[in-house]
Amino acid sequence: VTAWGELDRNHRCRATAIIATAISDCTSGVALNDTCLTVVPAAPDLSITLDVKDALRARATERADQAAGGVAATALRWLAHLAVLADEARPALTDVLTGVARTANEPMPFAVAAAQVAGLTYDCWRDSTAVDCLTRLVTTDGDADAWFALGQARLVDALEANDRDTCVGGLRATLEC
Repeated sequence: VTAWGELDRNHRCRATAIIATAISDCTSGVALNDTCLTVVPAAPDLSITLDVKDALRARATERADQAAGGVAATALRWLAHLAVLADEARPALTDVLTGVARTANEPMPFAVAAAQVAGLTYDCWRDSTAVDCLTRLVTTDGDADAWFALGQARLVDALEANDRDTCVGGLRATLEC
């Protein structure tokens, strides 16, 4: 990344492929985090947002067990970071959140990360997909984080209501969380 400006077009394409592979094939959460710490903030400036987004999305969907769930949690958090930096990554984030907690229980590290990221997604974009994700996550091992984020979303909706009755109803719905 630091040598990017010195690379010609061909070497930039190769470097982009290496970065994407390093993200999508990584089996260590620590290594993935270290890689993303350097790559994700620079991705929009280097014009590699789409490749990084695709690699993070792919990694975030691989969560068959607790270990893979931990790595997927790291990928999901970095995908959210990228989505905040670059609008092109937001559909991939929404896509991952749409698939969360649809089948068997999510691994705990991933369920917690998904709840936190869904809360962030709702705060940033008021995306109903995030609320749907949180609603599904309240029955997983990430239930505490899901309830907290769902409560925040309901509170925001209540306080942004246009009339008193909707506001009061929304505040009451928040108490469930």
